[in-house]
Amino acid sequence: MATFSVEKIPDNWPKDLIESIPVFDFTKLSAINTCPTWGIIRYGLHKTVSASSRAMALEAGEACHQVFAAVRLIDILRNLHMYSDHHSPNVLRDAVFSRSTELFGKNRTKQFFDILSEPDDERTLAIKAGLHILETSGFYDDPKDKRRTIDKLSEACIVYIDRYEFGKHIPYVSHDLGFIGTENSFHFLVRYNSNGHERLVRFYGRIDGVHCYKNNPNDLFVGENKTASRLNDAWEQSFETSHQVTGYIVAARMVSELDITRARITGLAIPQPRVSDYDGYNNTFVKRSNTQFQEWADWFMHTCEMYFKYIDTPLQAPKYTHSCNRYFRPCSFIPLCASDMEDREELFTAMEDERWSPLEEKSYD
Repeated sequence: MATFSVEKIPDNWPKDLIESIPVFDFTKLSAINTCPTWGIIRYGLHKTVSASSRAMALEAGEACHQVFAAVRLIDILRNLHMYSDHHSPNVLRDAVFSRSTELFGKNRTKQFFDILSEPDDERTLAIKAGLHILETSGFYDDPKDKRRTIDKLSEACIVYIDRYEFGKHIPYVSHDLGFIGTENSFHFLVRYNSNGHERLVRFYGRIDGVHCYKNNPNDLFVGENKTASRLNDAWEQSFETSHQVTGYIVAARMVSELDITRARITGLAIPQPRVSDYDGYNNTFVKRSNTQFQEWADWFMHTCEMYFKYIDTPLQAPKYTHSCNRYFRPCSFIPLCASDMEDREELFTAMEDERWSPLEEKSYD
């Protein structure tokens, strides 16, 4: 029986020791399970094939996530009384300003707060502030993509702001103001023992939000945002078993030291549909049991062991050919995988380096 634990990284561990420990996030873990060859080469060795086109779905999603973060900050600012037992409104506002600066930079944050202080109704201010964050996100139109334009993103974000229930599920703020439940990174150790050997790896990533109920600030749940081309029953039901959601709940439990078992997934369609059962916006709650937490741990260990088995011989890793056509496009590694071994070595050597990190900080000033 394998043992498995998630632990905080000791404060006295030197940086070089920490960085020497292999690190995994959900994207890397999922990619290895999608196809070990692709996942290990792309996210283990950070190799890629030069791409001539933009990843518009990823860019649009990243821009919208900045708006989702801004809306969470607005929700806190509108409900400062929730935290008044421990801090004055001015102290709380300063903490939100500081968090906003970490996310958006000084200039964008100042403009964001200036908009929110204008004399107008709450809906108008939220939309103006949210669209300011979108328009300064760095996203720009591509003539080849008519579905993901700044206008269509703006339309979707306005729907999101109108449907967001301000004051009902408020982002969690810890008593010491060290944790504000918006775009929260996590970084932990995972220790497991299987077949007589111990592994020590790191688990890291970023949670979109951690929320609490208005009348019970210690009843927390994870808030996860998703952008998609369409929302339907299949989209909703996929989160009942998603290891990504389970992993984020595990991380939130570690960060808050509270018994979190639920997550709310909010879906936003881009572009917004003209006719849809979900109307281009959907909230769904999911809950995790002890069995599902154990299944996540088993999946995590299985994936790590696949990684360690082939990280030094990636061209010998299994090829899951059912995934050679993902998201309606051929995998960029097909020329590599379809070649003879001698040519494969040459193609692999010629691949470009492009590191992936979910915690990469970007400068927006």
